[in-house]
Amino acid sequence: MRRLVGVGVGPGDPEMLTIGALRRIREADHVLAPTIAMDRAGRAEEVVRAAVGDLVVDRIVFDMEAGSAGQALRNTAAEHAAQSVAAKLAEGGTSVFITLGDVSLYSTFYPLQKAVRAILPDIVVEMVPGITAFSYLAAQTRTDLLDNSERLYVVAVLNQDDLTHLRLLLSDAQASLVLYKCGRRFGAVREALAEAGRLDSAIVGEQMGTIAERIAPAKEFDSAGLSYFATVIVPALRS
Repeated sequence: MRRLVGVGVGPGDPEMLTIGALRRIREADHVLAPTIAMDRAGRAEEVVRAAVGDLVVDRIVFDMEAGSAGQALRNTAAEHAAQSVAAKLAEGGTSVFITLGDVSLYSTFYPLQKAVRAILPDIVVEMVPGITAFSYLAAQTRTDLLDNSERLYVVAVLNQDDLTHLRLLLSDAQASLVLYKCGRRFGAVREALAEAGRLDSAIVGEQMGTIAERIAPAKEFDSAGLSYFATVIVPALRS
């Protein structure tokens, strides 16, 4: 039986890999890792190699920037990557596709498995959850994300429409917000947080779980922008 398993490997710290994730990786016939170029290890591969030393990894070129350019380009990138994944699956056994964070949250796995199933409709698809970047950031900063009947919004900020939506969500004082993909627009995001009176309580995490990790209040980051792997938490307003 041909099986494709999406495995979340956490935010970047090898110690955040779950026991279940490690087991599926070690038992896999093929370990597949997304990358922007064949000669360069992606972040997910770096995490897994730090935890499992003797590991053969097949790199799958995936245009990571396609998502910011629109759904059509993202799907096209997934379709190209699916050809390589299907070739591995055709050899039989279980292929594990590793991805940063959680496999169900802004992951390359969902469009990829959809494209693979269009080629090999009989494959079995499974998913193994991973620790999210925002869970890691909340723990590192001792932030209580939700209390009582508060709400949590997880949003990407890629364009002007997203910024408009963000301003609306910031008006909900009993909501905590998690912002992904806002690096290039952090200047505008920072301005929106200040206008809503929520800049002082917001926190930012960049390159989390790596030696380049930086975690600090959002007000300490200027408007020049953040890295792609950045997460912002805006806690609910509490008395």
